[in-house]
Amino acid sequence: MRGRPILPLLLLLLPLSVGIAGAQPPPPLGRVEIFGGFTFVAPTLDTLLTTSYTPPFRYATAEASSAGQTLQIAGDNGTGLELGAAFFFTEAVGIQVLFGADSFDLGGTNAPYTAHLEYISRQPPDYTPRPVIVDHAEDWPDTVGQLKQRHLSFNAVGRTHLGRRVTGQVSGGLTYFRMEGLVSPVGFSVYQLGGHSVLFPEHYQLEVALDPAHTWGGNVGGGIDVELGRNVALTADFRYFAGGTISSPVAVSQILNEDEVISVDPIETIQETLDPPAVELKPTRVRVMAGIRITF
Repeated sequence: MRGRPILPLLLLLLPLSVGIAGAQPPPPLGRVEIFGGFTFVAPTLDTLLTTSYTPPFRYATAEASSAGQTLQIAGDNGTGLELGAAFFFTEAVGIQVLFGADSFDLGGTNAPYTAHLEYISRQPPDYTPRPVIVDHAEDWPDTVGQLKQRHLSFNAVGRTHLGRRVTGQVSGGLTYFRMEGLVSPVGFSVYQLGGHSVLFPEHYQLEVALDPAHTWGGNVGGGIDVELGRNVALTADFRYFAGGTISSPVAVSQILNEDEVISVDPIETIQETLDPPAVELKPTRVRVMAGIRITF
């Protein structure tokens, strides 16, 4: 026995064993599957935050004052995770639940921030009232920020065999969306009239929070599974999500240039004065997922 060519015999048997493994019977009816993987998302978000307010003018009365800007908020590609479960009533038809969490950066190109102030100055030595007009225009940095999304979907799913080890599936249904994020910089100005009618302007750069907002929508998609064994498969899925417009309340969260401001106002006071409007968000996006599927 020592001289027989065992290794060549094993090599001849290996393709046969793989073929037998590939000819596995279909999974039993009433089966449960769980799956999960990494996701790549391409959002369609492109919206605006427009502020318009009256800058505070301390220790004097303004004849007229105004300030504001329009901030572009556009979504970039992002990444996330998705988990799901499915129950098949038959070999081809079932129901599916998806939960996903992803995030993506925000950007945008902005017009200058502007502020306007008119007041009466009384300077020595004669203290004669003189009208003063101050116009402030500042080139504004690009938008930065991040948006986080969560979704929970309830789908019907159908599946068919595309090959000995490959199955295809399509699914779609109702989706619940939750979105929140951070955006900066947002401009804010305060004016103060000191002794001898000397004007002291303070110009802030703020970070604002897009508070959690919710809506309902839908999803539709499809994918393929490639079996690695009887109960494990590689899975890939392409999916389109769409939902209604969400109004996200905006709240001042941080002063970014606090070290440049001499007399810092409390965030609560800034929020009350700025009174930023809600931002309109849409959860529409394309998502690609790749991961593992396990059948029980």
